[in-house]
Amino acid sequence: CGDDAEAKKLVIKLTEHMGCLRPLDGGPIKQANTMESLTPLLINLAKLNGLKDLGINFS
Repeated sequence: CGDDAEAKKLVIKLTEHMGCLRPLDGGPIKQANTMESLTPLLINLAKLNGLKDLGINFS
């Protein structure tokens, strides 16, 4: 998420070189709060279910 189009392009380009990740544009900075709220959700799901590597896959 962010309002700086050039910065987002750079982050996407850098992330693509990691191989196992597919970067997605999350929209404007006003969406950041929604995106960041996924982190505590994943942490709680992992703790409650005894999982170590929990993630989200968009296909």
